[in-house]
Amino acid sequence: MVSLIDRIPPQNLEAEMAVLGSILNDNDAMIDVDAMLIPECFYRTAHRKIYRTMQNMTIIDVVTLGEELKQQKILDEVGGSYYLTELQESVPTSTNARKYANIIYEKYLARRGIEACLKAQERFYGGEDIDEVLDELGTILTTKYDEDVSFSEHLHRMNDEIDKRKDGHYTGIQTGLNSLDKMTWGLQNGDLIVLAGRTSQGKTALMVQIILQAVKYKKVVGLFELEMPATQIVGRMVAQDAFVSCFKLQYGLLEQEEFEKVSKSMQNLAGEPIHIHDASGVTMPEIISWARRKKHKHNLGLLCIDYLQLIEPPKAERYDLSIGRITGQLKGLAKELNIPIILLSQLSRDETKSNRKPVLSDLRNSGNIEQDADLVMFVWRTEKPKIILAKHRNGPTGDIEVEFNKDVIYFKEPMSMF
Repeated sequence: MVSLIDRIPPQNLEAEMAVLGSILNDNDAMIDVDAMLIPECFYRTAHRKIYRTMQNMTIIDVVTLGEELKQQKILDEVGGSYYLTELQESVPTSTNARKYANIIYEKYLARRGIEACLKAQERFYGGEDIDEVLDELGTILTTKYDEDVSFSEHLHRMNDEIDKRKDGHYTGIQTGLNSLDKMTWGLQNGDLIVLAGRTSQGKTALMVQIILQAVKYKKVVGLFELEMPATQIVGRMVAQDAFVSCFKLQYGLLEQEEFEKVSKSMQNLAGEPIHIHDASGVTMPEIISWARRKKHKHNLGLLCIDYLQLIEPPKAERYDLSIGRITGQLKGLAKELNIPIILLSQLSRDETKSNRKPVLSDLRNSGNIEQDADLVMFVWRTEKPKIILAKHRNGPTGDIEVEFNKDVIYFKEPMSMF
């Protein structure tokens, strides 16, 4: 078996030549390529030096590039003028410059991954904190380039959102509750949404509704279900989708008509892009790494976590500090992946014994949660059940009256029909 030391690292010299040749043939190719590659992405040292020189030039051709390299006294080192001509002739057109650049970047990430794994191995042997090493390793192994977006493009995107809202279209994932959606315009990308309430008030039920709404609009959903087995949460999804009693479904007490509805629902849901992780004792590095993989491989559109207090806290930290670290990391992850993250949370123990309307200070370690969350919603089931929008970073707050079907475990608008 060939050792790792003896193996040639991942690289594609033809793609490297093609990118440099594309730039020599058409300087506009530099605009696209420069947003994707840094000099270190090139495996061959000569290519790295040529590309770095190109980045600092305005007019790039064989003559001007050769002169610049000569002034740096590295022209002969990179192959001379003859090699620059060879680069230009290595590709007939610059049309595929981005494709070549992507190949180079993938090879660069592979080399970084190998190096990171070797370093992680030494750190594991050295007894360093496992969560910290895994977090850093996961970041490297799942990193993709971020394309620079001009200020003008940001203005266009903002204008598009305004136009959608002006025309009555939601810009985020809908919850299925029109009054709530009108206040939030849907759950927005990059937002951390905290959904809290007392025990058995319907937090998970509302989360399931939102998941079913998301897949209805072709969103890929990831769910960390830390409280119940995956089969139970799937049963709730089927009960809601088929609109049958969750209790009767769980215990096999369905009538023939209900059984047919369940069978049809299971067929429909079987093809939906819902990814469930139901292992207990999950840590933040695991959540982050898993979510990044799902984003990279499946274009994850929504992440749900049930619930905050069951995430394994970092070692050697006070509980309140660990909660702050977790919510801060989740907010950062929502921005990084550009998706909404729904985080279920319990209320403080004293508050669970109270029947009064919940407020932000009732959240466990509320300061950190309130600070990081863009939306905080409470489920409050009294004689007149409500969804309380207690915090909305970019819009109004208020109470939304709802009705709750205890059989289906489902919220609805007061005037809508079952």
